[in-house]
Formats: sequence, structure tokens, C-alpha cells
Amino acid sequence: MAALLGAWLPVQASSQAKPAPSAWSGVVTYVVDGDTVRVRPPGGGKPVSVRISGIDAPEICQAGGTASRDALMRKLLGQRVAVHGRQHDDYGRLLAKISFKGEDTGRWMVAQGLAWSYRNRGNAGPYAAQQRQARAAGWEFSRRRTPRRRCIPPSSAKGTAAAANTGAAPCPTAVSAGTDVRRRAIWLE
Repeated sequence: MAALLGAWLPVQASSQAKPAPSAWSGVVTYVVDGDTVRVRPPGGGKPVSVRISGIDAPEICQAGGTASRDALMRKLLGQRVAVHGRQHDDYGRLLAKISFKGEDTGRWMVAQGLAWSYRNRGNAGPYAAQQRQARAAGWEFSRRRTPRRRCIPPSSAKGTAAAANTGAAPCPTAVSAGTDVRRRAIWLE
């Protein structure tokens, strides 16, 4: 058993993802949705997919999803941001706090009622105070009122037909600079 465990440990350790860099800056080149952006590192290269830690925004095909994404796009697209990385999630995105001109973007999204403070195991999340203020001001959309509709990617062969037949909403793609509203898929160069 010890031999098996000993043989397994090096393989397990080598398959672990590299620790995320703690802090760096880059330019937001793509806004996926209300809590995920792509940031080009300072030395150039492939943009890094970054999930804003501490918040949860509605999916694009849910109520408030496009408003959340569009607000984040107006604020960050093409802008230099500070990325304070922590770790990677199960989808390979860097979980990070993003600051723009010294302002915490996650805090701003929740205060505007465009995202929720991420709750976990009874913890109200890092932006619970902002969420209470947004709710009191009537800015927040409610999770309970958000309709649960099946999203069908527009690239799906059955996307439009399935949406028409089932009432499901085709999910629009993310928006980036220079976007043609009909295509919604042009990257910021």
C-alpha cells in the first residue's frame, strides 16, 4: 500500500495547477459576464480568464444577466486594472479581486445591485453590507424572482429552433471592444 501511495503522490503533486501570482496589472480585453473578464497581462500574450472573487452575478440568460455584463463592460473594457489573484477555480479561471482606479470592482458591482455577495456555508460574503444597502435602495434583483430558464448557446445547431420550441432563451455571447452588436464576438486588440 505504501508503494502505491508513494507512486501516486508525485503524480498528484505534478498535476496541481501552479499557484496564481498574487498581484499584477493588465488591460481588460473581454467581458464574459457580470463576474468574469479576460485580462491581458502586462507583458502581452494570451489574456487570462479572471473570475471576480466574492461576487456572483446572474447568468446571461437570467434576469439581470445582460445588464450586469453590460455595466461591467462599460466600466472595465479596455481599461488597465489591478488583479489580486488567489487561486484557480474548477474551470481554470483565476479567482481574484479586481481594482480599477483604486476601487474594488466586486464591491461596486454589488453596491449597484448588479451582483450578489458570494455566500458560502452561512457566511454572508465579503460584500454583505453593500448588498443590504443595494437592497434597501431597491437596486438589487432578487435570486428568488430570477427565472430558471434553460440556456442554449447560440453556436448550438439547434439553438434557435430549440428556443422557439421550448421557450428557452438562447444565451448571447460575451461583449468586447469594437463589438458588432449582431455578432458580439470581436476581441479588443
